[in-house]
Amino acid sequence: MATLMSSIVHAILHHKLRKVRKGAFALACIVALLAPVHAYAISTIRDAEIENMLREYSDPIFLAAGLQPKAVKIHIVNDRRINAFVANGQQIYLYAGLFDKMETPEMIIGIIAHETGHLAGGHLPKTSDAIARAQVPIILSTLLGIGAVAAGAGDVGAAIIAAGQTVGERSFLSYSRAQEASADQAALSYLEASGETARGLLDVFQLFGAEERAAGVDQQDSYASSHPLSYERFSALENRATLSPHYDRTSARRQYQYDMVRAKLRGFLDDPVITTRRYPDYDQSDPAVYARSVAYYQQGDTQQSVKEIDVLISRHPGNPYFHELRGQVLLEGGKITEAVDAYDTAVELAPDESLILTALGTALVAQESVDENRRAIPILQRAIELDEENPFAMRQLALAYARDGRLGFAELTSAERAFLLKDIKQAKLHVQRAMSKLEEHSPAWQRARDIEQQVAVLEAKAAEEDRRRRGGGKRTP
Repeated sequence: MATLMSSIVHAILHHKLRKVRKGAFALACIVALLAPVHAYAISTIRDAEIENMLREYSDPIFLAAGLQPKAVKIHIVNDRRINAFVANGQQIYLYAGLFDKMETPEMIIGIIAHETGHLAGGHLPKTSDAIARAQVPIILSTLLGIGAVAAGAGDVGAAIIAAGQTVGERSFLSYSRAQEASADQAALSYLEASGETARGLLDVFQLFGAEERAAGVDQQDSYASSHPLSYERFSALENRATLSPHYDRTSARRQYQYDMVRAKLRGFLDDPVITTRRYPDYDQSDPAVYARSVAYYQQGDTQQSVKEIDVLISRHPGNPYFHELRGQVLLEGGKITEAVDAYDTAVELAPDESLILTALGTALVAQESVDENRRAIPILQRAIELDEENPFAMRQLALAYARDGRLGFAELTSAERAFLLKDIKQAKLHVQRAMSKLEEHSPAWQRARDIEQQVAVLEAKAAEEDRRRRGGGKRTP
């Protein structure tokens, strides 16, 4: 998909909205679950409409928290579960399932405010210290318990080990609950300062509380959870939230915007049968038409999909995202010339949208015309200027350069893309090819040399990490 483009990103450390049940921690688990050295890969969704909406929601909150909005990145995780977390480098990850479950934009804004509380509070590095402290009684009790077992006191040894794990577990869980409560209070401050209602945050905890009651979780020991129980969080926030002058502030425009995004996501992520059942033909509201247009596209029915999109365009001709979707459907339906026309209109309406520029450039390259290929190059260059972490645009630009006979620039762009994706081997290969084809000491050649040096640094770090994992030996000069 051109608008919903998946990529692989890395999250180092996360704070889940939902609680970790009792028994989730043991010596290995407490390290593996949260230690920064255990990175994992997740799939994310890129979409100009959704990203713009989230920026509109989040930028005032970031400013209220003393963060630079451009420095904080929000990612949409391609996962239907209900979760959110923060990661090193001022990254916020929102699971796609949140948009399906949360009924109002204020609920999403409340979640963003809570996660911002973790970022502004510096909770990530502090959690590493808490993990280290929690490991001490676990390790000591394990060693003592093993000694008791070796001495023939098996029951005593097992009891010592279990006691140490309980102490370590409760130590970390207590710290985690304090962090969550701190992030909740910080969220209220940011919402107040940015003129937002805290009603959505309360609605989130009411929703989770109802689910906890249905599952009997609210009867469990709250001291055995990483988060306070939802009803406790609601009670801790209710008085302060309802006294805010912004508490009853809502926006019909924003609710419409959010409903459209939810419909679009459902169209892309749900089975088309489910989508058309949820949004039947007799429902002619904009969200229903939007969802069905995507569902028909998913089924390969280009004609019916375009028919639905044209209904939206007739109602809202100035909406760039409808023209963008029309271009996507036509492009993947093999109607490239018509797709270019749709993307041209989308770009006219939103000239600084990197993902829409990328889509137009992609359609131009797909025409396999010399003139259209050359037209694509500055468009793709502009897309990358607006979003330097756009590997898809880099791939299309490299292809356009190659077709235009500018092989040095094609190799340089491929090197930049590989370096962005942390593919050291491919980055090294392409940068060497680029330097052999570019004019020596030219700006492009110098850029290739810079990448070569950065690749060398990454190689050295990778070699050092490998040496440490293997346990060692002295570093050779």
